[in-house]
Amino acid sequence: MKSHNLNQQWVYGKLSLQEFHINPWVRLRNVRNIPFNAFMDKCIDCGNTEAMYRKGMNNFFKNTNSDAALELIDKASKGGHGAAKYAFALISICLGGEYSQQGEKTIGEMKVTKKQKEIRR
Repeated sequence: MKSHNLNQQWVYGKLSLQEFHINPWVRLRNVRNIPFNAFMDKCIDCGNTEAMYRKGMNNFFKNTNSDAALELIDKASKGGHGAAKYAFALISICLGGEYSQQGEKTIGEMKVTKKQKEIRR
């Protein structure tokens, strides 16, 4: 049973959310009686950086606990999610003060790769 749980955690942690609509809360609300928020939280608990990024961005721009939202975006960034790193840097610049300096530094350190060009589109 422990092996099954570890496999399940691995799946939630690596699951690609690319085919999911950015905000499918309403459409997928009752798939197998599991609310979409619970699904996203499970993915986040298992280390899925795309889920962290999406939920963080969604909550930040909905003004839903901005501090917790920024923590999710930062965690996704530190987990290697390119769009999260870029978004966190831009948000930091907009916040001003010491955050602005760190955001500018991060943007300056980002080597422009083909993938980052795609993110910025």
